[in-house]
Amino acid sequence: MTVRIGCATGWSRDQFHPGRELLDKGDLDYLFFDSMSELTMSAAQVARAADSSLPEYDPYLVPRLGPLLKMSLERGTRLLTNSGWLDPEGAAEALAAEARRQGLIGFTIAYITGGDLRERLAETDLTSFETGQRFAEIADRVVSAEAYLGAQLIAEALREGAHVVLTPRVTDASLVLGPLLNEYGWAEDDWEHLGWGIGIGHLIECGGQVCGGYYADPGYKEVPDLADLGYPIAEIDEDSAIITKLKGTGGLVSVGTAREQLLYEVNDPSNYFNPDVTCDLSQLTFQQVGRDRVKVAGGTGRAKPEQLKVLVGVQEGYMAEEMMSFAGPGAYERAELAKDIVRTRLAREGVDLARVRFDYIGLNSVHREATPEVQPDLYEYIVRIAISSPDRSEVDKLRYEVDPMATSGPAATGKWGPMGTRVRPVVGLHSAYIDRDLVPSTLHTITV
Repeated sequence: MTVRIGCATGWSRDQFHPGRELLDKGDLDYLFFDSMSELTMSAAQVARAADSSLPEYDPYLVPRLGPLLKMSLERGTRLLTNSGWLDPEGAAEALAAEARRQGLIGFTIAYITGGDLRERLAETDLTSFETGQRFAEIADRVVSAEAYLGAQLIAEALREGAHVVLTPRVTDASLVLGPLLNEYGWAEDDWEHLGWGIGIGHLIECGGQVCGGYYADPGYKEVPDLADLGYPIAEIDEDSAIITKLKGTGGLVSVGTAREQLLYEVNDPSNYFNPDVTCDLSQLTFQQVGRDRVKVAGGTGRAKPEQLKVLVGVQEGYMAEEMMSFAGPGAYERAELAKDIVRTRLAREGVDLARVRFDYIGLNSVHREATPEVQPDLYEYIVRIAISSPDRSEVDKLRYEVDPMATSGPAATGKWGPMGTRVRPVVGLHSAYIDRDLVPSTLHTITV
């Protein structure tokens, strides 16, 4: 038996069309949409701070999956996504409303709750791995606290016949392991197969990356037709798998793309901790067996960790950024003068300069202090100034000192920016660990 699983997204804001293409042409048993990332969740909380009417689930859920519901029934392909975020129930109800609007009958949406620890900070005694601070002491600043759940309830939902499974925060590869548990019936302590399933899930969880996305490097690693990038399909049995993509799509599935994805966001490949198993990715092997077809074998695992990881979002004040541009003869000297003026004026207003950054976009804004010394011989320079502070009024001072530079700074100072609000809240992400017994989760269903 071979199970065909496709991945249509690597994060919430990924492309829309691969889902329809995979569903229409992929002959899939399952299609999943990975919506989560640490960055996504932080950005979502920042957005909600500005607009409380935004949902606590992925706002792209219904626009992305809604048009695929009827087709998934016709193709016999079941859909999975972790788009439930902090409100999987609300996400399921929204998708169910769309199914009713389309007149679908007997359509079952399963959703999983649990793992949201915001209301239980005191009793769980969560502590930041990075700072050592107890979150109960700053509960008024905690905007999210989510344990990473696993694949067992996903498998149960599929065994009970769900057409769509919606989850809160789960590890990305759980969206692959869950279907494999349903198909093969692996035991909860079958560490070798569980590790194998997580390994394959990890290879395809980031959408187009294993197909050449985030891989292309012209002159060194060529990827054909990246603009029409295909998204991955895994043909999986109990001992090996083929990673491929739809014929006629752009991109590349090769040993190179697979190896890079294997190491993506992994610290120790031999100890890749997941809620269901400690996966040993170091045992995976890759073999090119055809055009855009890579055979994977050798995955294994060991007993699961005793604790679950928790991702905690904490309000950490505000930040703002401004930009000034300079071009033509003497651009570098004028840019340096502008930096000195703003720095002097901010200090005069009592701003802590340790919280202010000055960078040149395109020169040293990425690698910062590790960048080679800036050479003052370019035609144009863009100065980026950023400030952070727990105090909103301190952050506002940046605008008050940069805006006047349009008329009181060096010659030909170009002022960038929207003229409205340029201050945004900052949500810092912290790691914590909790005994899994303290994180119960529950499966629910809605049948249209």
